[in-house]
Amino acid sequence: GFNRSPPLGGGGGSGGVDVKSTFSKCLMVASQLKSLTFARLSLIPSFGMPSTMSSSSASATSPRTTSDDASTYDFFVSIFAEFTAQYVDALCHTGNIPITRKEWYDEELNLAQSEWMEKDQKRQFGMWAGHAVEEDIGGPRPVNVMDRPDCLEDVFAL
Repeated sequence: GFNRSPPLGGGGGSGGVDVKSTFSKCLMVASQLKSLTFARLSLIPSFGMPSTMSSSSASATSPRTTSDDASTYDFFVSIFAEFTAQYVDALCHTGNIPITRKEWYDEELNLAQSEWMEKDQKRQFGMWAGHAVEEDIGGPRPVNVMDRPDCLEDVFAL
């Protein structure tokens, strides 16, 4: 069936969907797509702030009052706060708590260093074997921090 996990011990030949794995992957996608950063920098500010107009000028320009604006804002913020609390709770239960920015940056530096060392070893082996090789080895690539997914600090900032 669709909503059942395959039986423990393998044998997933029945075509079942692993709900826990799917749920876990859905939580990871939000981090990879920087959804928390989007929510913090774009979504929450789009709710606006409660209107600061006086109620007499508000009623003269539109049928909405300042109290309507404030209650709408409070409603959106409370719904978003509840969603965020449940999202963080789900992250904790599934073990998908993101790594810190420093850990991510260190991993990326190590990956860049490994890639560079592999490329340099290929170049040296090519030279040893007598093949024409490129001489321009500029060192490891710089880490692009814009590629960083949402990290633990982004969860806390939300």
